[in-house]
Amino acid sequence: MQYSIERLKKHTNYRNYTVQAMAKEAGFSNRESFSKAFQRKTGGTVSDFLKQTL
Repeated sequence: MQYSIERLKKHTNYRNYTVQAMAKEAGFSNRESFSKAFQRKTGGTVSDFLKQTL
């Protein structure tokens, strides 16, 4: 999960990825498991994270 968080912070093109593409790149088998893990780690969704980061 830390990989995805760092990529979102540092690589603007990664922000254009779908959640499914982020999940695949991070080694998750599906979007749902990635989203749940992301929420546990950050306290919010990918969209929430991007709104706070940008």
